[in-house]
Amino acid sequence: MMPFKRAYPRDTQTCKPYDRTLLMLETFCKGLFFVLLVVCIGAGGAVYLGAPTAHAALPPLLRTFSSDQPIFISSEFDGRIRQTYRVRSDERGVIASLDGMGFKLNTEIEPHTAVYTQEKFLCASRWTVTWRTDDVSRISEIGGLYETNCL
Repeated sequence: MMPFKRAYPRDTQTCKPYDRTLLMLETFCKGLFFVLLVVCIGAGGAVYLGAPTAHAALPPLLRTFSSDQPIFISSEFDGRIRQTYRVRSDERGVIASLDGMGFKLNTEIEPHTAVYTQEKFLCASRWTVTWRTDDVSRISEIGGLYETNCL
């Protein structure tokens, strides 16, 4: 089988004007494709990395932490949960409040658990609220945990 041959030579010095035009057009198209590819990937990546894909606006309880370190965020989040939902609060009120902020009940993992997840391109942030109740469905213990996982 014969290898495929171009209809026009690669050397611009020895080719005819028509062949030279085709060669320049091919080079231009390859360059344009590369530039467009880089621009699209860059713009898409900037939007995807910079903006959360779910829950664009965080609830007030999850905004403005004093540090960007997960251990400090977790500690501060736990304190906010304990201040917002006091011991002896009605469990239904706590669930309704968390649900209103976008937390999802997650009783499959552990009873009395609500989770809020924010996903970005390679990272996911997860706020978890866990609590215990007494015999009359009043909060006896409550706390919060913040975790982040990046690939």
